[in-house]
Amino acid sequence: MTHEDEIVFEQYFPYKNMTIDERNFFINLFINSKDVSDSEVQINKNSDKSYKVNYLGLSKEENIIRFEAIVSNSSENRMISGFFKGFGNKMTLISSVYRCSDVLDEDDKDYKIIEDFVFEDDKVFRKSRYLDGRYYESKVDLYSDDEMEEYIQNITDEYKLKR
Repeated sequence: MTHEDEIVFEQYFPYKNMTIDERNFFINLFINSKDVSDSEVQINKNSDKSYKVNYLGLSKEENIIRFEAIVSNSSENRMISGFFKGFGNKMTLISSVYRCSDVLDEDDKDYKIIEDFVFEDDKVFRKSRYLDGRYYESKVDLYSDDEMEEYIQNITDEYKLKR
């Protein structure tokens, strides 16, 4: 990425107190989180289960990575905030989700999800728990470094076209 590309990307994916490699790692985890990659909560049965990340701000504070995000698909927009915290071979993601939709009752707009990304050898497993009791496990294929760079470049190119 060029210096200009990095400036454009950082407008939508700002980060503080971390390296670019750390930033990329947490972006990778976030885009593979349950509520971004294959959410069980949708407006209706026909809604897309995956969401595009439009904004993701990351901030490292001691041993916690805080984040604020805006994600969307063709049916709805969501604001997600929370934090990552590592424990041994596990990274825990705790998210509070606000669904920005006029068709939902106020009681249906907020929910929380806790996810553990467990790293075993060269595999990553995601264990997701919604606070209403639903639980899901799956193997996750995180992007390689090259795939992550391509993801970042594609987002950057898309935002440059909108300027």
